[in-house]
Amino acid sequence: MDFIKYANNVKQEMINDLCELLKIDTVLVEQPEVKEAPFGYNMVKALNYMLDLGKKMGFNVKNIDNVCGHIEYGEGDEIIGVLAHLDVVPTGDGWMYPPFEPTIVGDKIYGRGALDDKGACIASLYALKALKDNNIKLNKKVRLILGTDEETGSRGIKRYLEVEKMPDLGFSPDADYPIIYGEKGILSFNIISENINKEIISFKSGDRYNVVPELASVRLLNNYDEQYKLFLQKNNYKGEIKNNEYIMYGKRAHAMEPLNGENAMLRLIEFLDTILKDDLVMDLSTLKMFGSCTQWLVKLPFSLSNTSNVHINAKSTQSSWQDEKTELLERANWLCEKIIVEPEQLLKEVPSILGTMYGGQWALYACSMLASSLVNIS
Repeated sequence: MDFIKYANNVKQEMINDLCELLKIDTVLVEQPEVKEAPFGYNMVKALNYMLDLGKKMGFNVKNIDNVCGHIEYGEGDEIIGVLAHLDVVPTGDGWMYPPFEPTIVGDKIYGRGALDDKGACIASLYALKALKDNNIKLNKKVRLILGTDEETGSRGIKRYLEVEKMPDLGFSPDADYPIIYGEKGILSFNIISENINKEIISFKSGDRYNVVPELASVRLLNNYDEQYKLFLQKNNYKGEIKNNEYIMYGKRAHAMEPLNGENAMLRLIEFLDTILKDDLVMDLSTLKMFGSCTQWLVKLPFSLSNTSNVHINAKSTQSSWQDEKTELLERANWLCEKIIVEPEQLLKEVPSILGTMYGGQWALYACSMLASSLVNIS
């Protein structure tokens, strides 16, 4: 069959279906107490929208607890899984077009999720439709598996695998074409401090682990207006003082490409380190010595004054994997196992492992410094 001709024939139908899906705001809404919609009612709406499309096209569909589902075509015992997701990261500010009002300009559709990953959901569904409409029989089942929590914890897919068989083979249409067969690693851990600095009334920044925060704010007990103005001017940072609150602006970015962002939170912590004598602030600020903080630290929703938990997500963006470095890969796998089963041992081993993995003294020193001040890790 001529797939290109078929795609052109259904092009407008695909666009219409995608735009309807893009109109649904599927930013995660945590409501575990609501059994029928633990990730938000709009997430259920988007999931049912996709399943209804699949059902209208004549496919077998299944909804699992309103957190995941699949659209299936083909026969046989073996399953090919196509893993996509309907949730999106928070929108932030500065959009040229409203994020949930899809806008077509030229040959592009602008809207949150157009690429990650709703566009891929619709494209995958129409790929199955092309096979079915042209009466192409399959001796394996192909399942378009739809998750609703990929951007946060993949809890939907975890639930799916509790109910359904693990696919024998699979891929995820959630990256660059044509194929990516390996990714950089990610290490998430909590720094917990028992010390509370009375000078800090509140500190706010970040809303997701996988988003570089573009905004941070702090309220302080005393006045530091002149110091803050000088700090902004000296470092060429964007910020302001508003209603006795010190505000820092950065640039939002997805954690898969953190170098595209500017971490407002760490910039504000850098300022705090110039005016306060605080071990936690000093430790976090010291990471600036090792290059661009947007490269390594993403997302910290915390208050230094009213909670003891500071969540840090450290992400590598420069690891270069080579096939011959089997020892490196083995050590990385070992690290992942330690995170799960022996977190206390990880404190002792993570500095040397990361120092090897990322080939820089910054990792060895920074992780040693952080590990020495940790009370707990998770």
